Amino acid sequence: MHLQVQAALLALLNHGFFKTFEPEGFAVVASIAALTLQPLLLSLYSYTAASSSILNTYLTFFTVLPLSIALYRLSPFHPLAKIPGPWIAKVSKFWLVYIRLTGRHHLVYKELHDKYGQFVRIGPNEISVIEVNAVNTVLTHGG
Repeated sequence: MHLQVQAALLALLNHGFFKTFEPEGFAVVASIAALTLQPLLLSLYSYTAASSSILNTYLTFFTVLPLSIALYRLSPFHPLAKIPGPWIAKVSKFWLVYIRLTGRHHLVYKELHDKYGQFVRIGPNEISVIEVNAVNTVLTHGG
């Protein structure tokens, strides 16, 4: 099998793994190390340790992995897919970090709720609720 195809499959497997088992604590450092080493090990295992093939393996792996994550977060298969919100908020929390750094997040949240309603997706796995009665539904067991 072609090395780039193997790198793409490896990236998809990593996405599936980390979607199920999100690392915490020291496991985050180990996960970053594993993600960094996997394309290199794949190249060496395939007996193509030429610098160009290693570079291509890294490029393929680190292109497919974030693309896979973004497509999943925008897909109807994501658990929060039915919650409306800006697409950039569904893909990454960097948008939310930027909004909070500007100090205008309370105004942006109001604008989003005016546009989308009482539930707004403000991050890949984060929602904002404006209705007081809805908070119990969201935060209770089974909500």
